[in-house]
Amino acid sequence: MKTLKIMLSFFLAIMLAILTVGCGKGNNLSAFHKHKYEAEIVPPTVSEKGYTLHICECGDSYTDSEKDPTGSQGLEYMCDPIDYIVHGIGSCQDTEIYIPSYVEGNKVIRINGHAFREQNKITKVVIPETVKKIGNRAFLNCTSLTSVSIPDTVHTIDSYAFSGCTALKDIVLPSSLKEIRDRLFENCQSLAEINIPSGVRYIDIEAFANCTNLKKITFQGTKEQWEGINKKNDWNKNVPATVVHCTDGDVAIQ
Repeated sequence: MKTLKIMLSFFLAIMLAILTVGCGKGNNLSAFHKHKYEAEIVPPTVSEKGYTLHICECGDSYTDSEKDPTGSQGLEYMCDPIDYIVHGIGSCQDTEIYIPSYVEGNKVIRINGHAFREQNKITKVVIPETVKKIGNRAFLNCTSLTSVSIPDTVHTIDSYAFSGCTALKDIVLPSSLKEIRDRLFENCQSLAEINIPSGVRYIDIEAFANCTNLKKITFQGTKEQWEGINKKNDWNKNVPATVVHCTDGDVAIQ
């Protein structure tokens, strides 16, 4: 009985020590103490989300209160009638353009036609998931543009949108795209490969005309689906690629 009392006292002493131990660095007793968090606000940047980081001395942490990236500052907008449309470069001096998701609490849903036409300092464009359409000639003759990030929410890219972007190398077409409109990539002489979404049903006249380095065309559907696409005259004018790579084999380009 005496031995049992001693063991019980010893056990209670250990438990008391565990429950009263401080929340310090290096211990692994987070299940037995109350965390004491300090909050650190990480503001959003042009390209990265902001958030509040809560950190405890024991190393435990969590984040909340996320805020969207600010996007490039100084861009010109117009309303339609509540949502926002990117209308032009405005006073923005960035060479890498990050379109914001929201302006003054309203969605940015479109990039207007001619918005960045002949803005030769631009090298990169990142478009948010709120955008659904890119207007005609939006990036016409942006000769320094090398990379464009387009989300799958974009279902329409109008004619000539990237025509004359002679340095363009990196672009992924959104899976929601149904048409590749006329002269969309005309004279994109640095474009070496393109992946065409399986949902595309129409490729317009001279869509890839004079893409003289375009040696690899991949279609993300079957050969039968590729053959079923309505392809207009000279869609591949002066393109060196001789086959289209489909999910079930290659198809010779006529």
